[in-house]
Amino acid sequence: MASNIITSTDFLVGKQNFRKTEFIAGIDPGIELADGEILIKIDSFGFTANNVTYAATGDSLKYWQFFPSSSEEWGRIPVWGFGNVFRSNHKSLSEGDRIYGYLPMSTFTILKPDRISPEGFFDTTPHRRNLPAAYNSYNLCSGDPAYDPAFESEQMLLRPLAITSFLLEDFLSDKNLFGAKSVLVSSASSKTALAFAFFLSKKKPKDCKIIGLTSARNIGSIRSLGYYDELISYEEVGSLPKTTPTIYVDMAGNGKLTREIHTYFQENLLYSCVVGVTHWEERSEEENLPGPKPSFFFAPARIRKRTVDWGRGGVETKFGESWKLFLPSISKWMNIKKASGKEEILSTYLEVLEGKSDPTTGNIMIF
Repeated sequence: MASNIITSTDFLVGKQNFRKTEFIAGIDPGIELADGEILIKIDSFGFTANNVTYAATGDSLKYWQFFPSSSEEWGRIPVWGFGNVFRSNHKSLSEGDRIYGYLPMSTFTILKPDRISPEGFFDTTPHRRNLPAAYNSYNLCSGDPAYDPAFESEQMLLRPLAITSFLLEDFLSDKNLFGAKSVLVSSASSKTALAFAFFLSKKKPKDCKIIGLTSARNIGSIRSLGYYDELISYEEVGSLPKTTPTIYVDMAGNGKLTREIHTYFQENLLYSCVVGVTHWEERSEEENLPGPKPSFFFAPARIRKRTVDWGRGGVETKFGESWKLFLPSISKWMNIKKASGKEEILSTYLEVLEGKSDPTTGNIMIF
């Protein structure tokens, strides 16, 4: 029996202390499935700073609710990856069907597909029905026009980040960059920031500069990509002309840095948005900041708006066009690193959590 030869594991983290981790027994692959359910065996998934953001905003944005653990103390961080239907009790899906989508850091997960099309389906597991639909959508690889088996690693690592970056660029361009002549991006070496800079570089006016803020050690590795017009270290914020109308795109979630930038630019900071929380330990509630109040950019809300504007499938079509432009440039800077088994998974998790992972490394995990 499959249940005797396959080890099923869940990886848990402490909701109040992300360094606290635990591997526990996961779903028994021989579990009885309800009518309409499928059991997915998770093949592999990407792990980036974006997943740390899911943990850091797990309560406020309900990320912990997608794959709840049996204890309130522990959480299961969502990831993006591939899996295969291991067992099916659904008339439209068969064992072996390959899917891509939002998954737990586990060996198995159960989904309840509905609204099935050749391209994919939506999970309607009861506890997920009121959560953002964008995370409940799964692609069937056999019908996904953007799927390329040769680029599965790139898809796991960058497609979920790139769609956020694409939507942010779309939002800012739709607002004519609020009249800014400079777009300042923190954590500029993060994958979400790199994708955003790439997309914006194709759309921005020529008189607007994209300026990346990053650690001094990362500047050399990303300068050659040409995504940014200028790169500076965090210590060099004071070298920027403070009278330039500026937008701040905060990928770091560092409260101290946010205050420094707001204080420096004052009324010349036209818009400030938070996208990620790569500096998760340095978050703080900032009140009475000079300039605009920081807004959290929530991609699913933008998807809802553009679905109304562009029609069903419009977001996927337009993103697909941008994704195909971005994909060829990825190999210039990203090196795939695979972590297999509990020891390597834990080591890689902690490396990314502590911000010690090389920005040019793409981490893939396999149980």
